[in-house]
Amino acid sequence: MNKWDWSKDKLFSDSPVLKYILCEGDAFDPKLELPRRCNEDYYHDLKKLFEHYNTKYMNAKKYIDDDVRLLSHEHIERLCNGILETIHLYHNGFPARAYQTFANELSHFTQYNAIPYDAQNGPRQQRTSLFRMRELDGGCASDRSAIFHVPASLRHCLKSSRYSIAGYPSLYLTTSLSLAQRESNQPKQAIASRFEINRHDTPMVFDLGVRPQDFTFAKNQGNSAEKRRGESAEDNEPIRVSKNYIRNYLAWFPLLAACSFVRSHQNGGFSDEYIIPQLLLQWIRDENQPPANSNRYLIEPSKETENRQEEGYISIIQHIAKRILSLEDNCREFPEAKKPLTPPENSELNQLSDKILSLSNNLDAATQSLMSNLPNDIQARNISKMEKDLLKTCITSIDRSCYRLRNLINRLRMTRRNKDREQGVLLDGKLFSAMHRLFESKKRLDWLASRSKRIVGIRYFSCKDLYAPNLGRNYVFPTESCSLDSNGREADMDEEAGSYCALLNSLFIWTNPVKIEDFASLDECESHLKDCEQLENLHGQSDWQAMHRSHV
Repeated sequence: MNKWDWSKDKLFSDSPVLKYILCEGDAFDPKLELPRRCNEDYYHDLKKLFEHYNTKYMNAKKYIDDDVRLLSHEHIERLCNGILETIHLYHNGFPARAYQTFANELSHFTQYNAIPYDAQNGPRQQRTSLFRMRELDGGCASDRSAIFHVPASLRHCLKSSRYSIAGYPSLYLTTSLSLAQRESNQPKQAIASRFEINRHDTPMVFDLGVRPQDFTFAKNQGNSAEKRRGESAEDNEPIRVSKNYIRNYLAWFPLLAACSFVRSHQNGGFSDEYIIPQLLLQWIRDENQPPANSNRYLIEPSKETENRQEEGYISIIQHIAKRILSLEDNCREFPEAKKPLTPPENSELNQLSDKILSLSNNLDAATQSLMSNLPNDIQARNISKMEKDLLKTCITSIDRSCYRLRNLINRLRMTRRNKDREQGVLLDGKLFSAMHRLFESKKRLDWLASRSKRIVGIRYFSCKDLYAPNLGRNYVFPTESCSLDSNGREADMDEEAGSYCALLNSLFIWTNPVKIEDFASLDECESHLKDCEQLENLHGQSDWQAMHRSHV
């Protein structure tokens, strides 16, 4: 998704439903403004907010005439109750049960409402500068690894943050250096750098970066911020949001609110306000994980498969496609029918069942081998047309094979009612086992085919204090499978192994860090970083090199 430069843009809508829910008269409803501070405590304040929101949502659905097709109120109420139950379980010392409750509710909710990652319905495409600031502990740290995410080898230094638990490295970025300084607690000595997304990548980001106050219901109001340098009047116009976006925003508002409370005890050891944000990032990471190898009877890959791994990723998919088409050809030998198998067909199936099962086992092993040999940047880069076409062919062919196997199993059950019951049960088991292998293979290929739509981070407005959101927006990117040393090389199994995340290293390029005290002002430092054209990752790869590498 992410369009990467709309932290100060106003969103325009003339939807009566949106205005009714978010406003009281012509002013924004103060009970729904975000971020917000706790008056009583997090749980009870959130509960009151949910009750108020549910009432307005239900009334809007009943009485306001609008083309926006709101999600059923029952789903909104269930999400609210699920979030409150999650907090209750967490408070009572059951973090695992709390997460499971939260994950179940989100999995249920996403069946009825899309994840909010295309927030602005196609806004202006610009390359946005993202910034990171880090307190300088001493010495001169000028290499790129010093400003990248905290290495896993120093996880003992990591405190709990809004979206990441203590000890878990994540990459936090902001859209302005002023906000980065505020989020870093105004350090006296610090280093800063500018980050950009590689041009060939368009990362998907879970969007929690729009406050109710960011909407305008009068087109001529324009942006609340001053017109930015180099922008035309048209660029500074508020962006009109679609009806689908309004529906989506209102449906996910309870989760947005639960993640948007200012921390009450800044120096405390635990923060209620972090419970839901941290569980959300955990759920996103879970959703991004490849399907587990659930096959207990893993068949060892053949020498042919192992040899093809050396030929590259595309070659393995091509090899898998050939196996699938061969399996489909075998399943196609039996015509579709809703009647018992004839004696000749039954005899033929006896001879063919072992071959079908063997082909399914080999396919299962090949897809498992593929998943265990993925390139480090596979989730960060865009899927190529060749990969997409190959995977689509594979998945469609598996679907057709499963359909024919189900038809065969049904016909086999009709046949065994009369005779050869024992033989029928044996064949039934083989075909069921083959179909199970096909389902597991399809899950893996589905995951690969949809990886370009996978969310790799969260965009959110700052909740450092009530003023911070006016300075820009924040992004958080979790680390996955850290496997690089400080020079960007694959790390061996030693103390430094797993220090830096290969996926984030392939996704970003950034400037060498500079000391902020070397500049007269923060604005001067930000201007210097924006003018710097030498952006590289830990490999020393520039934007063009990273793009070229991803297509080789």
